[in-house]
Amino acid sequence: MIHRAGDNHPGRIGGVLLRGRADAPQGWVREIAGEHAQADAHYAKAVAAAEARGLHLLTLRAACSRARMWQGQGRHAQALALLQPVYDGFTEGFDFLDLSEARLLLDSCLGGLRDPTSPRNFGL
Repeated sequence: MIHRAGDNHPGRIGGVLLRGRADAPQGWVREIAGEHAQADAHYAKAVAAAEARGLHLLTLRAACSRARMWQGQGRHAQALALLQPVYDGFTEGFDFLDLSEARLLLDSCLGGLRDPTSPRNFGL
């Protein structure tokens, strides 16, 4: 039986997850290839798709990928602006790896903003 995307069907969740997760790996591949604009677009799509569906953990993962890339470009303020609200949306589970890594990334971005001698501190 075929179900439309709007149908309330248990299999729909898996399809949504697969579609939402497809952009994040493409972002990573583009980032490794040095195609940062394309990587950024894929990460943005992954964040938006997960956010639109209320998939908080996938939103966090995609936001971390995009924020990590921005951090590497010295765009600490943008990385914080993206990741902090996503992280703040969680009320529990802070001992899980995804949230621990997000916290470390946030702290690292804050450090990049506070260090005036950092050669990559031009993302303000």
